[in-house]
Amino acid sequence: MHEDVAALVRHCTTLWSGDHAPLHAALLEQSARLRDWRDVESVLENATGFRVDGECMLADDVIAALRSGPAALDALQPGVGTALGDPAFAFDVLLHREAWEVDDWRADLARQLGSDVRVLALYRSLLAPVYAIEAFGVGAGGIQRDTALRLDAAERQALDLATAVLEARGFRRLANADLATPVPGAWTDLCKPGEATLFQCLFTDARPTPRYPT
Repeated sequence: MHEDVAALVRHCTTLWSGDHAPLHAALLEQSARLRDWRDVESVLENATGFRVDGECMLADDVIAALRSGPAALDALQPGVGTALGDPAFAFDVLLHREAWEVDDWRADLARQLGSDVRVLALYRSLLAPVYAIEAFGVGAGGIQRDTALRLDAAERQALDLATAVLEARGFRRLANADLATPVPGAWTDLCKPGEATLFQCLFTDARPTPRYPT
């Protein structure tokens, strides 16, 4: 295991084990920057020329608690099966010019295209200066395909431009091959101890851990 990856595993074990007090402290440090995703979304759209669907993936009540202070966050008493949400910003770059023409792309775009929606997803962690990338297709009904998506030249250029935006802000990419690294003792909203991966601790446990290179 690479030294940087091992350090991230230790970091996540500390945050996500026990009563999650270190996790609360780490999130409180980010409380003033929870709206930053809107600025990043705009910059990504300008850089790539594609529509970008961004969000802060923390649960709404957690965001409200972070703005109120430590006591409000501790009062939520998160545990397995609760809704802490995910400690990351997610940016879905929709690799179709037609995406600008629809309101709800998950519901309408695949039907309009007559094919899967091609998505380049970027995840920027709130817990460490790292990001992850995956590419996938989304079928009718918003179902994410569990298959590799090969990017064409224009899409690869969009990927390079998008990563440049995050790198310029001081974030480095965590390779897809490292995302499935287990985090001993960690538990999240959806993962019991012994089940969580780096991807699930640093980014999201609501989406599958990426299995394919991008």
